[in-house]
Amino acid sequence: MDEILTQAAVDVAINLQLRAGDAIYVALARQTKHSLISWDKEQLQKASTIITTYTPATYVFPQSEGEEPTQQ
Repeated sequence: MDEILTQAAVDVAINLQLRAGDAIYVALARQTKHSLISWDKEQLQKASTIITTYTPATYVFPQSEGEEPTQQ
C-alpha cells in the first residue's frame, strides 16, 4: 500500500466508522473508480454513501459479445 491509499483508508475508516480492513477495500474501490462487491452488509451500507456497492448476488457480471447476461 502506498501513502495515498493508506491515508485514504484512514479517512474512510474514520468518516464511515469502518474497521481498517474494510476501509482499505472501500478506499481502493473509490481510488480506482470501481464498485465494491462484498457479502459484508455493514461495509456495503456504509460504503454506499461514497461508492457503488453490490453483493455477489446482485452484481450482473459482464459477458462476452453474443452471450446472455448472467447473474450469480
